Amino acid sequence: MSSRRNGNFSPYPHPSERRNFQQNSNRERFVEQFFFSIDELKWDLILLRENISNLLTMEYLDYFVRIEISLDRLKFSSAFAEDLICRRNREGDQNVTMDFNEFQQNIHASHLERIRISQLIRAINPSEINLSVVFNTYTMVGYYLVGLGYQSLRVVELEGLNQN
Repeated sequence: MSSRRNGNFSPYPHPSERRNFQQNSNRERFVEQFFFSIDELKWDLILLRENISNLLTMEYLDYFVRIEISLDRLKFSSAFAEDLICRRNREGDQNVTMDFNEFQQNIHASHLERIRISQLIRAINPSEINLSVVFNTYTMVGYYLVGLGYQSLRVVELEGLNQN
């Protein structure tokens, strides 16, 4: 049962909430168990946006949809980063254990941050929702995604250094 449906928000995913996101591998990725918080955050943003749909210009709508799409892409980039680390492990890289531990910590911290943001969104008083509140909330999620982008670049940089 989804944490959204029962109203109970645990930072740890229930086994039934794991998403099957198998792109290039037959194994389940570590990151997949945290994908539900990406979906929850996206859903919370969409519900927030729907409160002001009559006030939206195309520019605002485009901005909001781009952030929602970026949340979807987060699943792919997380799985890709995990695949890079696992490939390095298969190739015998000695530093991969430390990198994978750091990766797992980052994924878990990111998951907790998504839950925190979702809780903030749900705590907004419906009578106080306006374009400014929605824009600021989407911007906060945008900053969160930018921070993750820097972390992802680090993984790619490490991969490039290890190939040389």
